[in-house]
Amino acid sequence: MVTKESFSKMDNHIFIVMRRFLTRMHPKKSLKWIKKQYYKMDLTGKCKNQWILTDPESNNQLKIMTQTKIIRHTMIKHKSSPYDATLKEYFDKRD
Repeated sequence: MVTKESFSKMDNHIFIVMRRFLTRMHPKKSLKWIKKQYYKMDLTGKCKNQWILTDPESNNQLKIMTQTKIIRHTMIKHKSSPYDATLKEYFDKRD
């Protein structure tokens, strides 16, 4: 499983759990009212998702994991050591 897929599944799971929690917290309110009260568009403007959990008092939003930038790393060559002076340039490039 790749990271983006894992993040997407976690976002979905968090959404479902929070929706259940909010419907239990407000049993006499409709889902439309809950959406209007707790879910807003992205305030940073990075995505067009309208279902971002937002604190109604402070407007703090839950971070969406799929928006996290994925940075791949380069594998170290088999017999390379950072203590080998001849490979100093190789390890400097990795940083």
